[in-house]
Amino acid sequence: MVASMERTTVNVLADHGADGRPIFEELLVDRLQDEVFRLVASPGLVLGLGAGDEIEVDPNSGKFTVHERGGNFAVWVYTNDGMDDAIESVASAVARLGGRLDGRKRTLVVFTIPADAGFPAVEEIFYRFVDENPGAEWYFGNVYDPADGVTPLNWW
Repeated sequence: MVASMERTTVNVLADHGADGRPIFEELLVDRLQDEVFRLVASPGLVLGLGAGDEIEVDPNSGKFTVHERGGNFAVWVYTNDGMDDAIESVASAVARLGGRLDGRKRTLVVFTIPADAGFPAVEEIFYRFVDENPGAEWYFGNVYDPADGVTPLNWW
């Protein structure tokens, strides 16, 4: 048991490469107990998780178990280079829903949005973005079962 909460990082299994080797994502977390953490930000590779989720991580394999949902959608946006202005506009719309931009790489942007904002409001923002930005795509990172990508997790 940890006496006080500690901000740290933990490696979580995201997938396996073509060669079978594990692919990990380093996630910013608050340690709640020895191997139990609360995600500070939504991941950009690990399916099934969002900011605020409490998870237990096996330190040897990186596999995780969700103990409690944080109540946030993780939304992944895949872009082409040069979409900075459009992403800023999306970030403003997300902020109006109580959400935030959690991470950004060259062609991937990760947002956290409270599930209370509702699917229609979130979908409106991102479908509009994709319509106005050919080549862009978006996906809920923690709404569908990672095993098949289509079965809703129904945590909301």
